[in-house]
Amino acid sequence: MLGVLWCSSAWAAMETWDGWGAFGVPGEPRVEVSMASCDAMEFVGEDAVGFVYRRLSPALWGSARMGWEWRVDEGPPLHVFGEKGRDRPLAVHVLFAEAERARGGAYAAWRLRMFGFPREAYAVTYVWGGAMAAGAVVANPYHERGRLVVLRDGRGGYGEWQAEEVDLRGDFARVGFGAGASVGEVVPVYVVVSSDTDDSGGRVAAGLRGMFFADAAGERRGPCG
Repeated sequence: MLGVLWCSSAWAAMETWDGWGAFGVPGEPRVEVSMASCDAMEFVGEDAVGFVYRRLSPALWGSARMGWEWRVDEGPPLHVFGEKGRDRPLAVHVLFAEAERARGGAYAAWRLRMFGFPREAYAVTYVWGGAMAAGAVVANPYHERGRLVVLRDGRGGYGEWQAEEVDLRGDFARVGFGAGASVGEVVPVYVVVSSDTDDSGGRVAAGLRGMFFADAAGERRGPCG
């Protein structure tokens, strides 16, 4: 599942680590998420889906870049993204919103938990998995204002930590949200990490660690401050 996802209030109330929430999809087994620290998480599941999310502090809204390390040990079959029902072992979603509305509480965490990605928010989703080449960009079939950016395909690299660093502002500008989505008017408000095999079946085992945000000068800060 990629994009707008509906969760139960019981799952939404779960907190995996200080400041991080977790949720699943009603009627689907939930991926087990364990966290050793604020920026170190492991996902294990079979025919399942799961998410962890964090609202970013205003101090990170001006971030120009973002990075992390991730590892996939097992994942779903290869497939082409762009249609519903295309699973992936790991994805990092960054939700962008208008700064003024974000400051006013329009994107409160309860909305994310209860209704999935807010319709008004823009979502850039960085994906590991599938059969598409790295660098491919496709529309998110679950979220009109969402784009999927393939960082690594599912053909190799399993079992080893891989380092990523992405250009948040540059990617937002290049993925094709249209003239109405000015880079200067939006800020990264949420980061969501997800894993799923609920559509194609199979087992997933993966991890993510070392998440950071960097300003234009290159100064790095973790998601928890």
